[in-house]
Amino acid sequence: MPGWQPLYVFYDAAVATLAQSFLEAYGIPVFLRQEGVARAMGLYMGPLAHATLLVPEDRWHDAVDLMVQFLRGYDAPVGTWADRD
Repeated sequence: MPGWQPLYVFYDAAVATLAQSFLEAYGIPVFLRQEGVARAMGLYMGPLAHATLLVPEDRWHDAVDLMVQFLRGYDAPVGTWADRD
């Protein structure tokens, strides 16, 4: 996706949706990418349910700072930082 950079890969689609809302509340556009098979099968957790947050390249650093704040609310890992393209 030109102009968009992956930010974080979530293990749980529901938490990914919360993170999306969090970033959007701070004015950062977010695209949530999830495997089609997971959505079709109604999977929200597990290896097929991984969801990747993508943000505009020019807002990536702002999004990282906000994600650090968001992730402080979780005791256990909810995902992993995405490899930047």
